[in-house]
Amino acid sequence: ERERAARGEALGAEEEKRERVRVRKQEKLLYVCFHVLLNLAEDINTERKMCNHGIVAMLAAMLQRQNADLLILVVAFLKKLSIFQENADEMAKARLAGKLIAFVPNKHEALLEQVLHLLFNLSFHAKCRAQLGKAGLTPKLLSLLRKGRHRLLAVRLLYQLSAVDDERAKMTSSVPMLVGTVINTPDASMVPPEVLALLVNLMTNADNARACSKARGALRGLVALAVRHEHVLALKTLRNMAQHVGQDHCEELAMYSGDLLALARQTESADVQVEALGLLANLPLVQVEELPDLLLQHDAIDLAQQLLMSGFAEDDCVLEVARLVGTWAEHAGCVPLLARSGRLLPRLLEVLAEKQDDDEIVLAIIFAFYRLLFH
Repeated sequence: ERERAARGEALGAEEEKRERVRVRKQEKLLYVCFHVLLNLAEDINTERKMCNHGIVAMLAAMLQRQNADLLILVVAFLKKLSIFQENADEMAKARLAGKLIAFVPNKHEALLEQVLHLLFNLSFHAKCRAQLGKAGLTPKLLSLLRKGRHRLLAVRLLYQLSAVDDERAKMTSSVPMLVGTVINTPDASMVPPEVLALLVNLMTNADNARACSKARGALRGLVALAVRHEHVLALKTLRNMAQHVGQDHCEELAMYSGDLLALARQTESADVQVEALGLLANLPLVQVEELPDLLLQHDAIDLAQQLLMSGFAEDDCVLEVARLVGTWAEHAGCVPLLARSGRLLPRLLEVLAEKQDDDEIVLAIIFAFYRLLFH
């Protein structure tokens, strides 16, 4: 019996060894075949024929293999195909996103990089992006933020996923590190725009905005970046933070209203001006006692009158000015200045008549007059 068992074990080990050799040879052959197909796919017509014959499903099946070189080639091939909508549709049907997430993180750096590039391509496809979120990609990407080599790719993928409300809520733990990256970069021109763009999206979530405000030096650093360097993305980040009414950080940001008024007055960039005005409109300026003096100091009412002139500014800017006048109208000390300004209120009425088709502008102007009538 022992001899029979030993013989069986020996045969089993031999069979296993033969199987490994067979798989190894098979994977080498597959590697060569797919490499030839990848080269042939440089011709767009040939690539289209391959897709019509189910190349996406064949490549997806290869993701179960263990050979790193074969996997890198397969993922690179899929990455090439994924830039076309019809191929992305096929990948969504094959639920490729869930299969790829198994490779994140990965000890094989080259494979991980290819996988992240492919996931980034797929993240532009709505169905694939939803599959990535449901499969749990977000926590895995957050773990990559501490790794220098793949950090930028991880941030870009997180930005894509942050378009979904549920995914933004999962990223709260990363906010202090992201904002720290921004405010601790010595040269403002070197601040990664991807990181700030991600923060812009994340700040639409109240918990994320709170986490950002509690990070050491975050508000002061973001305001400095916005005001001194006229950084549009920093202004957008602060503006989204300020939309969460009643939060402590909104009151803190209101203390910088003088700097923001000066920025709106002095900047030559229309984008910076719109964001600065929008940020001011979101802030609880009624709590700023010296607001009337600040309006006079920075000729803010004259600026508002100028921007409301027909054809002088884009509609986005006109909307923010109307919203800002409504915010000023809440402050009892500002109402006399608005009433005695001469042209501001008549110009608001002119804009109201002129922009009847723009519901946002109409509502903002009506709300401004509604607030004025309380005084």
